[in-house]
Order: sequence, then structure tokens, then C-alpha cells
Amino acid sequence: MPRFQFGLIRAMAFFLAVVLGYHPALAGTKKFGPFSFDEGDPSVIILKGEIDLYSALNFRRALHASQKARLLVLDSIGGAVQMALLIADDVHEKRLSTFIPAGKGCYSACAFIFSPASTAKWTVSLGSTRSPVNRTTS
Repeated sequence: MPRFQFGLIRAMAFFLAVVLGYHPALAGTKKFGPFSFDEGDPSVIILKGEIDLYSALNFRRALHASQKARLLVLDSIGGAVQMALLIADDVHEKRLSTFIPAGKGCYSACAFIFSPASTAKWTVSLGSTRSPVNRTTS
């Protein structure tokens, strides 16, 4: 009888770990450094956070994993200019559109990524460290 109870407790603990550990919002999200995309809509890649020394490589990994990227959503304080320029080149080569959501910003090195996009839209702050620009365009 003790062996049965131990097995039952182990089975219940496993069941609870699976049920409580599952979070639907995280299940379909692929993350590569500051870049991520939802597997349900791989056409949209999101940059959220600082651009670091691995960001260009992480962006290429995200592009390769999504296979259908058409839009890059930007929300960054900037960071490594060299990496931003490499990402900007990929944005240009892949003819991706960029978008800055309302209430978000694209500053410093992030502005280099925003600039070469074939279709760029924003309704919030965009700018370099020295001269921020606040505009609405389409």
C-alpha cells in the first residue's frame, strides 16, 4: 500500500507541475535576445530592449526562425551603433517595414534601424541622443 501512495503522489505532483507550468501566452513566443515573435504570427518581429553586441546575430536568428517576417516593431533606448547598422542593413535587404507603437520610443542607435525601412510609420518619439524628434507620419 505505501508504494501505491508514493506513486500516486508522484503522479499528482507531475500533473500539477505540467498544469501550473503551462502559460498560453508564452507557449508560442520565440525569443532571441531582445527580439521575439509569436509563432501564431511570424510576420511580426518585436525589438524590445537595448541593442547589445549580440543583437545583430540575434536578429538574423529571429529572421531565419520566422521565415515570414514583414514588420519590425521597435521599442528600444538604443545601444551599440555597429550592431544597429548591421540590423538596419538586414531590414533594408529584406525590405521590412518598421513601426513604433504609441507610447513607445526608438532612440539613439535604434533610429538607424528605423530609417532604412521601405515603409516606416510612427506616432511617437524617434531620435538620436542629441536631437529627439516628435512627429506623426504615415
